[in-house]
Amino acid sequence: MSIRLATATVRRMCFAALGRMTIAVMTCAVLVLISAGVAQASFGIVPGSFKVTALNRDGSIDTQAGSHPFEYNVTFAFNLNSEKEPEGDVRDIDVNLPPGLVGDATTVPRCSDEEFAGNSVKCSGNTQVGVLRVTLQGSGRTEQPLYNLEPSRGEAAELGTTVDGFNVLENVSVRTGSDYGLSVDTSNIPATGIVDVSETVWGVPADSSHDPERKCFVGLSIVNGCASGVVPKSFLTLPTVCDAPPIARMDVDSRETPGMFFPDPPETALSVDSGGNPIPLTGCERLTLEPSLKVAPDTQAADTPAGLTAEVKVGQAALGSPEGLSSADLKNTMVELPEGVVINPGQAAGLQACPYSQDGVGTEGPPSCPNASKVGTVSIKTPLLEEELEGNVYVLPASPPNIELLVAPADPRAGVYVKLIGKVHMDAATGQLTTTFTETPQLPFTRFRLSFSGGAQAALSTPVSCGTYTTNADFTPWGTPFQADDLTSDSFTVTTGVGGGACPASLPFTPSMIAGATTDQAGGYTDFSLLLSRPDDQQRVSALRFETPEGLLGMISKVPLCPEPQASEGSCSATSQIGHTVVEAGPGPYPLVVPQPGEPPAPIYLTGPYRGAPYGLSIVVPLHVGPFTLQTQIVRAKIEVDPLTSRLTVSTDPLPQIIDGVPADLRAINAVIDRPGFMFNPTDCSPQEFSGDATSDGGVSTTISSHFQMGSCQSLRFKPNFKVSTNGRTSRKDGAGLTAKILYPTGALEHNQASGQSNIASVKVDLPKQLPSRLTTLQHSCTSAQFENNPAGCPAASVVGHASAITPVLPVPVSGPAYFVSYGAAKFPELVIVLQGYGVTIDLHGETFINSRTNITSSTFRRVPDVPITSFELSLPEGPNSALVAPRGKLCSSKLVMPTAFTGHNGAVIHQNTPIMVTGCPKHAGHVPKKRHNKKR
Repeated sequence: MSIRLATATVRRMCFAALGRMTIAVMTCAVLVLISAGVAQASFGIVPGSFKVTALNRDGSIDTQAGSHPFEYNVTFAFNLNSEKEPEGDVRDIDVNLPPGLVGDATTVPRCSDEEFAGNSVKCSGNTQVGVLRVTLQGSGRTEQPLYNLEPSRGEAAELGTTVDGFNVLENVSVRTGSDYGLSVDTSNIPATGIVDVSETVWGVPADSSHDPERKCFVGLSIVNGCASGVVPKSFLTLPTVCDAPPIARMDVDSRETPGMFFPDPPETALSVDSGGNPIPLTGCERLTLEPSLKVAPDTQAADTPAGLTAEVKVGQAALGSPEGLSSADLKNTMVELPEGVVINPGQAAGLQACPYSQDGVGTEGPPSCPNASKVGTVSIKTPLLEEELEGNVYVLPASPPNIELLVAPADPRAGVYVKLIGKVHMDAATGQLTTTFTETPQLPFTRFRLSFSGGAQAALSTPVSCGTYTTNADFTPWGTPFQADDLTSDSFTVTTGVGGGACPASLPFTPSMIAGATTDQAGGYTDFSLLLSRPDDQQRVSALRFETPEGLLGMISKVPLCPEPQASEGSCSATSQIGHTVVEAGPGPYPLVVPQPGEPPAPIYLTGPYRGAPYGLSIVVPLHVGPFTLQTQIVRAKIEVDPLTSRLTVSTDPLPQIIDGVPADLRAINAVIDRPGFMFNPTDCSPQEFSGDATSDGGVSTTISSHFQMGSCQSLRFKPNFKVSTNGRTSRKDGAGLTAKILYPTGALEHNQASGQSNIASVKVDLPKQLPSRLTTLQHSCTSAQFENNPAGCPAASVVGHASAITPVLPVPVSGPAYFVSYGAAKFPELVIVLQGYGVTIDLHGETFINSRTNITSSTFRRVPDVPITSFELSLPEGPNSALVAPRGKLCSSKLVMPTAFTGHNGAVIHQNTPIMVTGCPKHAGHVPKKRHNKKR
């Protein structure tokens, strides 16, 4: 007996053995398995029998790309065993047509479900689209009409025929999970012993040449040979690609092993030469692509959140024409929006990205993106479907300046779920948007409309200036060779300002500033905030400079300064943080707030020297906005200290305008200094102001200011402890010396006060006539020009003393020389004390006046910075260049008194006669007078 027993024979033998000995049953089971395995291993398509051919009317092979072939034939045969029987009964046949080969079922009338149902098909002849020829085992060859049916839900089209009295459906679907080609699936084929199949689909079903093969239902009978009665239109269109042969593939399984498709399905080219070699389509140069473009925002107002619709139309007039050629299918599309149309930062608030696991790409079904990832809508009109494909546009995970969009139109009724990936590039310098779609499906369409969402949190924003703006597009077809890409453009106009007002000739720049302390207690610790804002329809803020009121300072001694390179890298220690910032970006009523709620604050760090200033700021703004993470912004600023007033000037570096292609579009900057025990208020309650200027991206500078005033100054004490001494051992050569000390009790730092007393605003002292100025020293004064240029270059004879001060503001004392400096408009040189330490320089100017009648010298320090001190000491030593002289041996026997006037920043005034202690005198020779009076008002 041959080992290639037919499966049916083995089964009959085994069934006959049932009821006999158990071992016989087991043997039969083994034989069934072996025979089944042998049969199924051979089930499949005869090699080389699977052919797909497009023919012209004269029977020649149609190789013209984009043409409408006269016929389309599919043939294949199944493997037979030695008894000329099929190796198995086919169950499912899936034919994957080449991408770009399409059929337009809307050009042919459809047979209804009622007409096709039952054993007697009653479909009209005008619904016939071809012929199916099948050879059945034992029945011979049969020929049946192939009808265009009403498709079931989830199918793009449906064809139907009969095989051995059974209705067989061919379901046509679009491979939306891969190459968007058409698949024709025939499922659950009856076990009729199919030997081979030949199916002809008519390219123009209503053509009269098909009348002999057309079958019409007339009355109660089928009539062979009849006219269609409808206008002939093309049903099929070949691909528009010429660079590679179109390939079709077929998958089959058997009723014996359902779902077991062969791992190597047969493939065939659409066109082959005389030797059977695949050849590509030709004539792509004859195809045309004439798309039109329409792009417009949903508002004509400038600097406004806006939706935007881009519409591409492609003429497909020849698609249904039997003789014409279709338009070339669109492969790549590049749309460059005009400069000025940019991403709206405000849209990022609440926006999510659609995870790749939910985008549906690579599957046949729709995406399941969250609604919060939606940024627009899309619709596509194709002549292949009765209904438009409609859907949404979602944003995918990406990193600017490049983002990805998922464009997902669908026709659920037809089971078509398109997923296109659009890549959006934002120019790093201008924010200009360029969107590119590549490798789009080889399917014809007449209109593609993509609309980005509008409203207050629209996806885009309009240009800031009125005018005409042009969008450029570049369309590339699939077919190659092709004469050239198709370039086109469209323009829209911005005609009004924000809110519909008139367009300004040039954009204004009028930002406003609100700044102040959170408490008004003079000398008390406080938080500080500065809010700079600007309205829409104005130039952007590019830099900021502001000066604090005199006396509003920070306890630098309590903050470790962030060094370089950490300050520039944004990696400062938390110990250097003094506050945080919040910014708003984007036009309209809902700008983007950064940091967003739930995100860590954007810290402000105090740094060491920066750009020639003693201190700086490092403002670190991480940009986690919606689904995107942009480059962290590190904004630097320098802090200068006025040497006369200690007033602070903060100047920022240029502020970012475009970040990874996203416009910063700063609408508000709120800087908050809230480190406990750091900033403190002045002890002066007179009206002051924050002042400065803001600079725009257009180079316009605008003055900004904000009122500032303290309260409760009268509650501050004002009791400076002033002591003065001199040495009684004077000489003509070395003159006389003088030491003055001011002490503030350290116990004054209490009750959340940085300064328990009012700070000194001015001091006036009259030297006793026994201590006159040394005229020869005055004559060696440093010139003001030299002093302003570099005090270190002043003559050595102009240095008459040394001073030092201790302030809780700095971690180290400040100290430096005292100079006589001559100013042209002054009669006498000034005594200028230069105090330096921890990067700070303070110049104390004392006006000198010598009364010609009494020869008494007075010094007036009219402007002492509102800075707390715990001690100050000035030493004017004896020496060849001493500031003072005295009669030899006269000081020890004199009663020396220095009339003194102290004025506090809180307005308090103290007049007193300060006694001068004389040291170095013989015992009992000196006299220390008591204070004559101490009057305060």
